[in-house]
Amino acid sequence: MRNNYDELIARLREKQGNSKPYRVLALDLGVKIIGLAIYDSRINISLPFGHIKSDGKSMSNFEKIIRISSIVNSESLDTVVIGLPLEKSGAIGDISRSILEFAEKLAETLDISVVTYDERFSSRLADRMLRDLGHLNRKKRNILDNEVAATIILNDFIQLISKKLGVIT
Repeated sequence: MRNNYDELIARLREKQGNSKPYRVLALDLGVKIIGLAIYDSRINISLPFGHIKSDGKSMSNFEKIIRISSIVNSESLDTVVIGLPLEKSGAIGDISRSILEFAEKLAETLDISVVTYDERFSSRLADRMLRDLGHLNRKKRNILDNEVAATIILNDFIQLISKKLGVIT
């Protein structure tokens, strides 16, 4: 899957010109937990939006797509951003390759933009932030890790897009 940020920017500029808000969903894809975050241009903030959790085993791509599609439809979203865990060198590894394949399938299903965004270190940063809070047990921290990582991915992505749109965030 090749990201077409130019097409996305054109769509968002059109919404901006028509004074229409846009909403973006970010995903931090884990094997058992998908962290969610939502950005709404009306309030110009990214917030954790919970998570999708499997029933103890890894979710199939089909199940992920069904559950994500439901959220996209119910929340009237314009774009989905999927964190892409590139190698430290920037290379695409096995995990990134599988996420790119998933992103392609999701894009074929949804009638909105689906893009990936380099998420190197977002999970590590999320874990460090939650550890600094100190009062969360490991199980709760593991669930929140994905939600906070999705929010970090979304904040970084929105900053990039805002610069391209000429908007100060």
